[in-house]
Amino acid sequence: MPLAPLTATLQADYRLRGILQIEAGLEIPDSRLRARAEEMMPRLRNAYVTQLSIYAGANYRYGEMPDAERISVMLQRATDEVLGQEGARVLLGMVVIHDR
Repeated sequence: MPLAPLTATLQADYRLRGILQIEAGLEIPDSRLRARAEEMMPRLRNAYVTQLSIYAGANYRYGEMPDAERISVMLQRATDEVLGQEGARVLLGMVVIHDR
């Protein structure tokens, strides 16, 4: 199940420095859980944007490579929490920084 691109702003020295963009999808073998994820997509997107904002504000230092593993763990945790169970796997396709 592909997800629309997710973004978060990157700041340094109290100024906008760039945009963190993630392209990802969910692998959900169970059809019932997939249907639930489709229903819950607005909540999932909200959880993902929140996690990316936390990553961009607390875990990322401007100029460094983004930590795809850390981002994946954060998005996976958000997925499991929103859906209330495991079974939907987050797959990252791209993690990009767009400098301003």
